[in-house]
Amino acid sequence: MLGALLIALREGLEAVLIVSILYAYIKKVEREDLLPKLWLGIVVGAVVPMSVGAYLVWGTYTLTTQAQEALGGFLSLFAVALITWMIVWMAEHSARMVARMQSQVKEALSKGSGAGWSLFVIALITVGREGLETAIFIWPMFKNASDNENGTSLVVGMMVGIAIAIALGYLIYRGVARINLRIFFEVTGYLLIFVAAGVCSYGFHDLQEAGVIPMTAPLFDITTYIPALVYNGGLYDVLVAIFQFSPSPTALQFFSWLIYLVVVGTLFYFYNRNKKLFLAVKRPQQQAAGAPEKAVANAGSKGEANLSDEAAATVETSNKTKTSVAVD
Repeated sequence: MLGALLIALREGLEAVLIVSILYAYIKKVEREDLLPKLWLGIVVGAVVPMSVGAYLVWGTYTLTTQAQEALGGFLSLFAVALITWMIVWMAEHSARMVARMQSQVKEALSKGSGAGWSLFVIALITVGREGLETAIFIWPMFKNASDNENGTSLVVGMMVGIAIAIALGYLIYRGVARINLRIFFEVTGYLLIFVAAGVCSYGFHDLQEAGVIPMTAPLFDITTYIPALVYNGGLYDVLVAIFQFSPSPTALQFFSWLIYLVVVGTLFYFYNRNKKLFLAVKRPQQQAAGAPEKAVANAGSKGEANLSDEAAATVETSNKTKTSVAVD
């Protein structure tokens, strides 16, 4: 449940923030006539990944067991690649998300009569991408769920994560809440690295079960050392659902998990450390030069959003409310 909640929260919040940016900018330039196309793009972008997710969960049962295992293995490794790319991409681009999205909207609005459909495409791709990533990430968890109860908990976790993302996104937009995007994506990035390591291990397990990769004997087996309380208390199911834990992994399963965790975790750590050092050096230089904070994005129904490496994205929605998204 926690793994599904984490993925849905992270992906959902990113989608909600982007939608808020699009909506605020359209309101600012007084093009409310384009809002129906925006909502249509959001709805279609949400329905498509839901359909893909439903097919992955139920449609694959028509395949042979070997085909299911092979498909599960390849999709799990694909999910790992997507998770890794998402972690790195957001760490690099979260500070410029507002400016990037507003630039796309501005370009769409410049297309005259085709502006509405251009906006529809932006919303469709944005929401659809986040939804597809969520479906692909969570599907291996569904496949590895030991019973219907675990499957239900994953659905509940996903829905709770989406609900929290929508609520948090709305509070941010209304100026009630403030979130530091850099810290948010850094913390969730570390958590997702652990999730991805488990999915990677499980993907190779599926490929071995399908015969795509030769199956080998377990490298070790700690089943007998796991206390009964862990099994009966539900902790074991939590470990399986979130981290794809296996008490008797093959050598390929174990070392794929370990190598991914060490390599990606280490690279992510040094990337974030170097970024913090860069900002620590850059900030005093700007203050010494007396340079004002550079505004790179404007949004809001009656205000503007300012974004810099040191400051925040701020969307003023009225004279009394404003949205702040800190990025450092």
